Amino acid sequence: MRLGITPPWELEAHVQAAVYRWMAAQKERGEHPAFEEREAVRREARETVVQQWADHLAVAESGRRTSDARADHRKVLTGHGCFGSYLHRIRREETPSCHACRGGAEDTAHHTLAVCAAWAPQRNTLIAAVGRDLVVPSIVKAMLDSNEAWVAMASFCKDVMSQKEAAEREREDDPNAPSLRRRRRG
Repeated sequence: MRLGITPPWELEAHVQAAVYRWMAAQKERGEHPAFEEREAVRREARETVVQQWADHLAVAESGRRTSDARADHRKVLTGHGCFGSYLHRIRREETPSCHACRGGAEDTAHHTLAVCAAWAPQRNTLIAAVGRDLVVPSIVKAMLDSNEAWVAMASFCKDVMSQKEAAEREREDDPNAPSLRRRRRG
């Protein structure tokens, strides 16, 4: 097993079930295995599950798309990026407001994806490929069902997030910005 690889939770459940079955069999025999034995069984079960997962991803189109997802996708799909709401939550912004539309709206991933007028041209291209339902579950389904939708979402994310990140860097580099806004160096 490669370090740092964690299988999806539903596969991790198989690891837990294997350890449970082994422990139950040991207890039935009146044995009380040591922690080290239990961990060895857990490691072996995890290695098996990770190998099965890797084999599945090697042939599954949706798995390959998911495993190759770019950071820009994750930022938009999770809301952890240059979004006012996220930056405000981690105390890097004074307010959660959107800088792009300046309408005072809270800048969330959904706002960027489905509402903000600043990204209307990119959104129109995305809608042509994935449809008008711009909520995360619908977009993920469309991305996994269609290469066209995958490419459209990748293009939207790359274009919009690169512009949002460039604007964020400008705000961080502004010498008149509050100290919490300035880029941390070191």
